[in-house]
Amino acid sequence: VPRGTEERDAERFRLDCEGAAAGGCTRVRVQPMGYPRGGRGGVFDYAAYLEEARGWLAEQVEIASGFGLKVTIEMHAGNAACSAGLATRLVEGMDPDRIGLIVDLPNFVREGSVRPGLAVSAMGAYVDHAHVGGCRVTAGEVDELGFRRAGYEFCGLEASDLDVRGWLDAVAEAIPDAVWVVEDYTPGVSGAERLRATVGWVKRWWEGRG
Repeated sequence: VPRGTEERDAERFRLDCEGAAAGGCTRVRVQPMGYPRGGRGGVFDYAAYLEEARGWLAEQVEIASGFGLKVTIEMHAGNAACSAGLATRLVEGMDPDRIGLIVDLPNFVREGSVRPGLAVSAMGAYVDHAHVGGCRVTAGEVDELGFRRAGYEFCGLEASDLDVRGWLDAVAEAIPDAVWVVEDYTPGVSGAERLRATVGWVKRWWEGRG
């Protein structure tokens, strides 16, 4: 589906939605407005930012709804929806039939992971679907100050630094008909192999739930 961005171009987004609807899509992903990152500590007026970001999101929802599309926001490292709590604040009070949240498991290795049951309970009806894949921490590279920063790479579920079973259990319990989207970018492996491995792992998890 087209990916709505924080660019303030309503007409461009409208055209994206028109194309998505014509192609039979039901959802469009929108990235939250970027937040201020200035200052040594990075502190800013979050209340003011939240009010503006929610107003902008409401506009996107109105445009998308006009084409029968639901807006979805991916919990993603580096943006204003990096955790269940922050993502929920962005959509709180809006219609969950018109806007929802994507639980992205690979991203939680990088930022935003909390106890699955708590996170899914907080998001409630806003959980729309989940991206299922693995990610792990690597040694990274030494920066200009001589500090070795952590790096990240995609991997199979069995090698992920986040045990996704708790998240899958929580989402399955809260939303029995939730959609699971395979998101496996393990390097050096074909797409078909990645798909087979991930689906096989999820199938074994499902069958073992008792």
